Amino acid sequence: MEKAIHMGVKLKEEAERLGLKPKDLAEKFGVKPPSVYDWYEHGRIHKKHYPTLVTVFGRSIDWWLDLGEEGFVAREESISYHSPDPRHHVLLDLFDGLPTKEQDELIRTLTEKKHHYDSVIEELLSRRNAA
Repeated sequence: MEKAIHMGVKLKEEAERLGLKPKDLAEKFGVKPPSVYDWYEHGRIHKKHYPTLVTVFGRSIDWWLDLGEEGFVAREESISYHSPDPRHHVLLDLFDGLPTKEQDELIRTLTEKKHHYDSVIEELLSRRNAA
């Protein structure tokens, strides 16, 4: 089995591959350059920055977390990764500021809403196809 590569090492290698300096990364992630150097050194990047990692470097979050590209492909049908718009960042910041219990409740509520809308769409499509 291959040894996992430190996330900071991956970040530095990917940045060099794209010709991005720490100040460039800091700007893209909305942090100060010393934070980028800390990421290189320790490999601890807050999860709120994961969507930016995916967007900037074009690598799946599974690759960044050493789950392998196959793990991403296996989940691809149920999870769609796309470029986040500013609303995603607002949602992540708000979500991270909530207590864990409230986060869990919000996830449950959103899951229920999604299932509801999925069933409404399915019903409308079946009526349309029957007509």
